[in-house]
Amino acid sequence: FWESAIFFASGQLPTPMGSAHRLSAPYQAFPTSDGYINIGAANQANWERLCKAIDRDELLDDARFATNADRMQNLEELVTTLEETFATQDTAHWLDALEKAGVPGGPINNIADVYADPQVQAREMMVEIEHPQAGRVKNIGIPVKLSETPGSIRRPAPMLGQHTDEVLAEFGYSSDDITKLRESGAVM
Repeated sequence: FWESAIFFASGQLPTPMGSAHRLSAPYQAFPTSDGYINIGAANQANWERLCKAIDRDELLDDARFATNADRMQNLEELVTTLEETFATQDTAHWLDALEKAGVPGGPINNIADVYADPQVQAREMMVEIEHPQAGRVKNIGIPVKLSETPGSIRRPAPMLGQHTDEVLAEFGYSSDDITKLRESGAVM
């Protein structure tokens, strides 16, 4: 959104910023001692709560970080400072501190974390089905949950050529035509 608004207003192409927000700081991902977290301290009140939550009150008196404009002007120094701080503890520690302080933040999960999450499990976003050759396989579940017409994954992906006869029959081929196509090697 912001990239488009800036382009429309100025004609300037926005430069890449990684996970950082274009107009607010700190508002991006930071490494911890065992993973990554996202911080959303997009306004002055959240910045002040963040500094207290991470036990870095001295940053509140640092002129480079006094206002959002100052933080954006000195973003590289701010990021380096916060990276050093967040690297001292694990993700769970920082998430607890941020939550207690009312600072928006969350973990950046790897794929194993995603599927271990209780909400993902409760939403059945990973399902297991039986495959004729591979055995029991995992699949992504149906993301949209409809109460009156619930979707489900009922069977695995088809084997090569498994539904050829049905598809050809739908297009009007007779069983003799299909047999000839098979004998000629045109279909499998």
